[in-house]
Amino acid sequence: MKEPTFRMLPIDDRPLILIDGLFHPNFINLFDHYLKGLPFSLADYDTEDNRQSLHWIHEFALEELTTHPLLKLVYSCIRSATERACPKSRIQLKRVHCNTSLYGDMQYPHHDITPGMTWLYYSNPVWERTWMGETIFYDSQGEPVYAVFPKPGRVVVFGAGILHRGGVPSRECVEARRSLAFKFLNQGR
Repeated sequence: MKEPTFRMLPIDDRPLILIDGLFHPNFINLFDHYLKGLPFSLADYDTEDNRQSLHWIHEFALEELTTHPLLKLVYSCIRSATERACPKSRIQLKRVHCNTSLYGDMQYPHHDITPGMTWLYYSNPVWERTWMGETIFYDSQGEPVYAVFPKPGRVVVFGAGILHRGGVPSRECVEARRSLAFKFLNQGR
C-alpha cells in the first residue's frame, strides 16, 4: 500500500485537509458493508432553523471506538494521519455518527462543534462523478470555495467553524451517500 497523500486547501487562513490513500480498497468495502447495515433513524438536522428537514443518522456511543474492531481501526488510522497534518491540535472527541443521504434529501450550510475540529470519512467503496454529492465548504463571506468529491476512503479534516454543507446525490445515483463524522471540541493549547 502506498503512503497516504495530504492536500491542504486554505479557507480564510484556516486549513481544509484532504487525506487520500489511508485505507486499502478491500478494507473500504468491508467497512462500508458494516456501516450500510447499521440502523439509521430520521432524526438529525443541520441548524435550528432547519429542524423540519431531517437527515438519516446512526449515532455511535463513544465507547464503541474502543470496543468495535472496525471503528477502532478507522479512528486510530485517521487520528495518526491527522496528528501528522495538525501536530499541535488538542481536541476531545464529543460525537461520532454516520449520515446517509439519498437523492431528494435537503442539506443546509452549518457549523459543527465550535471551537472544534471535524474528521469526515467518505465510506462508499464506489462513487461515480455523475452521482455528485460533493461536500461544499464556504469562506467567511458565505461564498462556496471548495466542492470536495466523496472519493472512496477519503478523509477531510477541517475546523468545525468552517461553514459547510453535506452533498446530496444526483438523481442518477443508485446508492446512498454515507459519511462517518468524528466531531471534536478544542481543548486549548
